[in-house]
Amino acid sequence: MTFQIDTTPGLWSKTSKQTAYAADDQKIDAKVTKLGSGLQRVELSGIGLANYLWQLDYHAHGGAGGSAPWSRYREAEAVRMYDEISHKLDSVEKRPSPDDPPLRIEVDDAFLSAKHK
Repeated sequence: MTFQIDTTPGLWSKTSKQTAYAADDQKIDAKVTKLGSGLQRVELSGIGLANYLWQLDYHAHGGAGGSAPWSRYREAEAVRMYDEISHKLDSVEKRPSPDDPPLRIEVDDAFLSAKHK
């Protein structure tokens, strides 16, 4: 299975470089191709996608962060990417045929300007 994400370089960099609790066996192997629209296409294998989702989940919904021991990470970028990918995966009703095109989503960073207001 191959999964493609068309996204901004900044959003991919922010969400794929998170290393907390990421061991070598959670490596995110991705093929990144620049697109003419200013976006880039990130292509992940099934294992790469699973490892990426694991990291996104940690930074969107989980791991301890901040100065208080009860605080949790709630990074907007990780939440956005996790939600978009999981929505697409949840919409799959049957196993794709090997001849089907890869699943693809587009995730921009338009929400970031609102995040800083």
